[in-house]
Amino acid sequence: MNFIIFIIMTVAARSITRHQNQKPVRLYSKTGRHLTISKSGSVGSTIEHDSSISLIKMESTGHDEFVIKSVETNLYLSAKRMRKSGSKSLRLRATPSQREALRLSENVMENNFNQYSLKNNKNCKLAMRSSGKFRILCNAQNDSRKNNRNIFDFLPRRVHNHRL
Repeated sequence: MNFIIFIIMTVAARSITRHQNQKPVRLYSKTGRHLTISKSGSVGSTIEHDSSISLIKMESTGHDEFVIKSVETNLYLSAKRMRKSGSKSLRLRATPSQREALRLSENVMENNFNQYSLKNNKNCKLAMRSSGKFRILCNAQNDSRKNNRNIFDFLPRRVHNHRL
């Protein structure tokens, strides 16, 4: 019984510290693009594997919770609801305030890619559209149809030759 409690506490400690003091990464989508946060506050993507605006840090904000911050612009990833009535999609934008940043949690998949969902709503996930636009898609849009299978899969790629 004590061994099981030790394992649970060890796993919990790893998830708390996973995103603390982490080195910069590039968030690679299985669609072939990297997340970018520009100085203007827009969120987009690039196919360039060495773009400086694609460098991010995943900063821990609590147990199994983190925010995404651009290394170059010091802006955080946030979102606002789309203007279309009844839309279950959130458009990503950047904010200088950590309080307004999206709180995300990470789910490591069997294929070693990750899926990121809103901490307060597991049905809303970070997604990369085929057009290259990042969105938060919720509920009915999280289907597993063949054409949507890869839009939720991401890989944080470590950056080895970057100085902060």
